Amino acid sequence: MPETKQRTLEELDYVFAVPTARHISYQAKTFLPYWIKRYIFFRKTKLEPLYNFDEVESITVFEKGVGH
Repeated sequence: MPETKQRTLEELDYVFAVPTARHISYQAKTFLPYWIKRYIFFRKTKLEPLYNFDEVESITVFEKGVGH
């Protein structure tokens, strides 16, 4: 289940538009290896995010500028 705490409606829409299969794939192929490297082998690695909220913010800013 994706984290939804303190998200805007546009961000929630974006989060739930991601298919469950992609979410599961991300957890198994990206997050799990990151977690193992980081907390078992104590390596400093960078985690790639599943969601890119920059796209959502740019759409939201554009819509707000329209004069709603």
